[in-house]
Amino acid sequence: MEIYIVRHGKALEGYIDESRELSEKGKKQAKRAGKCLKNSNIDISEIFSSHLKRAVQTAEIIAKELNFKSEIKTTELLNPLSNPDEILDHLQYKSREDKDKFLLVGHQPFLGRMIAVFIKSDEECVDLKKGCLCKIEIKNRKFEKLKHII
Repeated sequence: MEIYIVRHGKALEGYIDESRELSEKGKKQAKRAGKCLKNSNIDISEIFSSHLKRAVQTAEIIAKELNFKSEIKTTELLNPLSNPDEILDHLQYKSREDKDKFLLVGHQPFLGRMIAVFIKSDEECVDLKKGCLCKIEIKNRKFEKLKHII
């Protein structure tokens, strides 16, 4: 299974956190992540996003770049206080013979903690910048490889 992880792009300041939208820079960051996936011929099986507006917008921009026709699924499993093991369990349940490619769009520090758990890092959290895209390969619930893409 391949898991592509994107931290949302830069958001506007001064709004209620849940309704903060992407700034122009954030939209460009999301588009760049989408183009990178498209140019790599990555066939995403499903896209999951946090329910916060900036993450959903990031997921939508990437989906448009990929010409992704299925629904983007918002999930509480990507919320900042969630347990990273729960999203892995969910993806394992959804995956068919480790062949699926999932895109997760969310926030720091949750995504960084999730990556640290996936790769069994001694670090508590991996630092992901806004608009960052990375890939984790997992086979039989075991970490295989982490690759920072952008």
